Amino acid sequence: MSAEAVPAGLVPPASGIAAEQIAKRFAGRGRRGEGGVHAVNDVSLSVAAGEIVGLVGESGCGKSTLSRILIGIETPSSGRVLLDGAPVEGRAGWRALRRRVQYVFQDPYGSLCPTMTIGETLADALAVNDLGGSKAGRRERAGEILSQVGLSPADLDRHPSQFSGGQRQRIGLARALILEPEVVVCDEIVSGLDVSVQAQILNLLRELRQRLGIGLLFISHDLRVVRYLCDRVVVMYLGRIVEEGDVEQVFGDPQHPYTRGLLASVPDHAPGAPELRARVAGEPASLGELPSGCPFAPRCPLAADRCRAEDPALVAAGAQAGAGGHRARCHFAGAPR
Repeated sequence: MSAEAVPAGLVPPASGIAAEQIAKRFAGRGRRGEGGVHAVNDVSLSVAAGEIVGLVGESGCGKSTLSRILIGIETPSSGRVLLDGAPVEGRAGWRALRRRVQYVFQDPYGSLCPTMTIGETLADALAVNDLGGSKAGRRERAGEILSQVGLSPADLDRHPSQFSGGQRQRIGLARALILEPEVVVCDEIVSGLDVSVQAQILNLLRELRQRLGIGLLFISHDLRVVRYLCDRVVVMYLGRIVEEGDVEQVFGDPQHPYTRGLLASVPDHAPGAPELRARVAGEPASLGELPSGCPFAPRCPLAADRCRAEDPALVAAGAQAGAGGHRARCHFAGAPR
């Protein structure tokens, strides 16, 4: 099957968020910035309102840096962020993005202020954004949003220490949803929870997507969770996308050797997934000293001379190449195995 090069740009969703050729370089400590790293390199992806996109990869691959750029915490070195198809520019543009794209943190214990009641935490999110009207109106809205995530308005006067980890993660979701965002970034939000509680949170996310029409960028190291929850999946390695497509395409017909290594690392019936490590030889290269050619070549069982000399493009691949946007960054994408 012939591989078709994917254009550098992307078609951003009419409602949702997109990253267009985003790069992020952190300078080193030397006078000239020696020793810097490219944490994210030429990444383009989108999350439309109403869809759930999974973002996976080993620790240090750039997932968190990319997510911080998408919510305006980090500034990209190059490329741009688009909201509803328009570039995010200027102070007003970034302020609008920070309200309409919300973030739920991995740690349900450290992400809530222990001295504030849940009602105060939720009302504060409204007050900072000049929403909710009066104090009474903000409290009423806070009670409504707690009900949407499976808690009770009676919980408004309680403190975070009075809740379990799963309940605190629901409160984190409530804090994000109270601003009525278009997209919510969920950063490993079920990784520290018991399996039964994970299932409750995942089902809640599905319900919220259907009921509210929000988009979700779901960052996870658990590929089974991603397959259960997400519509599309994006696989990152050393700051770049190496494969993306509809979940069933990528899981059923993985085209990149790294993706196949990730899938091989998933225990079939283990109750909880360990930190994601690809079942391939060696360790990832340093982001500050990337090898020539394909960055995955030193670990790849298929690597040839071309791989060590020529960096592959992200190309359409798989049994249904082009359908659903299944793409892989590999010289052997689409070749018989």
